[in-house]
Amino acid sequence: MKIDGEQIILIYDQTGIDNYHDKQRLNLSLEGKNGTEGTMWKFDTLEALASNFNMDIHKLRQTIEEYNRDMAGDKDKFGKPRSLLKTSVSIGKAPFYAMWLNPRYNYSQGGAMINSEARPLDVVTEKPIPGIFVCGEASAGSYGYIRLTACGSLDCGVFGMIAGENAAKETPES
Repeated sequence: MKIDGEQIILIYDQTGIDNYHDKQRLNLSLEGKNGTEGTMWKFDTLEALASNFNMDIHKLRQTIEEYNRDMAGDKDKFGKPRSLLKTSVSIGKAPFYAMWLNPRYNYSQGGAMINSEARPLDVVTEKPIPGIFVCGEASAGSYGYIRLTACGSLDCGVFGMIAGENAAKETPES
C-alpha cells in the first residue's frame, strides 16, 4: 500500500509483539513463511529499521512521537476515543519489528456495532442511531473478535431480513 507514493510500514516494539493476539500468524511472519510481503523483520534500533526500509530516521522518530502522544491522550489526532484503542500501545521498547503493509481485502472484520434490530449503535452513548440499519460486512457482526469461516452468508441473510423489516416499519422524519 502506498500513500503519496511512499510505501507504508507496520511497526511494533517488543511490548506490541508480546501482546500480539495471533501468535501463529506472528511466528509465520517472523520466520519468513508468509512470503516476501508478509515477512516481518527484527531490528535492534530504530536507525537499523529506518536504514532497512530507506526511511528518514528523523521523520520516523517524529511520526513515532506523534503516535505515542496519541496513545497517551484521551483521543487520537483523528478524534477516536482512547476506549476504542484498547489494544494499541506506544512504541519505544527495543527491539523493533517491521514489515511492509500490503493489505489484501477478502473479508471485513469490524464495522458498525448493531443491536438485535440491526440498528447501528453510537460508539459513545451505545444508543441506536435513528433511521439507519446495517447488515452484512458493514456491521461488526455477531461473532465478536473472531472470524467464523463460512458463516458470513447466514449473518448477512438474517440481519438483512431484520434490517429490511425494521426499515419498512419506519416513517420518514420531516
